[in-house]
Amino acid sequence: MRSAGRSETGKVRTNNEDNYQILDTGKSCVMVLADGIGGVCGGEIASKIAVDTVLEEIRSEERFDTLAEEELKKFLDNIFRKANVAILKKALSDTSLMGMGTTLTVAVVRGTRVLISHMGDCRAYLIHGSSMTQISADHTYAAELLRSASITKEEFETHPERHTLVKSLGENAFLIPDHYEYNIIYGDMLMLCTDGLYSFVPDDDIRKSLKQRNDLEDCLDNLFAAAYEAGSDDNITVLLAHVTPGPAKH
Repeated sequence: MRSAGRSETGKVRTNNEDNYQILDTGKSCVMVLADGIGGVCGGEIASKIAVDTVLEEIRSEERFDTLAEEELKKFLDNIFRKANVAILKKALSDTSLMGMGTTLTVAVVRGTRVLISHMGDCRAYLIHGSSMTQISADHTYAAELLRSASITKEEFETHPERHTLVKSLGENAFLIPDHYEYNIIYGDMLMLCTDGLYSFVPDDDIRKSLKQRNDLEDCLDNLFAAAYEAGSDDNITVLLAHVTPGPAKH
């Protein structure tokens, strides 16, 4: 397993509300991505709390690498719950942070198996051969309308509420994350990214930017260049994992 990640504020924003980490636990590669909401500094704080909570809980669980998938799902559900509570408590302790929240996506890759726990509108893509498939659902109002066939794909692309979240951490009520399980093979690539990339760069252009899978830094260079050329006005964060035999390498 080879992995790499990059986060940039972008050419318009003055602060970066995205937060990410890639953790090698020995038998697993864990990719964590959060995109904060709340303005000023609230989004930055919420996304950092979420990512930090994931890392702390995984590092403190001695059995993490041996948890069966159903156990792992429950473990991740609990992490999302703890992160949600931590964000709410932080907001209650500082009224200037009220309303802050964050998306959170966690991918656990073990050998040729991947489990993704997801809440919000960051995206997970699987690149297999020459194809690229979005494997996570956007938790936005416009995406809900699209899934119910209330709007068309074309209407979705320009819908005024395509970035309005219906599921995120920091809400009063806790919502259980979605889980996705996939078999993967050597040569496949997993990508997590924020909407600073996919809202501006078409999927086909993203796929073309990932052709040189043996050079992850080159892939990141291509993706960020494409996002800037397309006029991205948001923070941009991308995490890549290339499935290869052997232990994780950054």
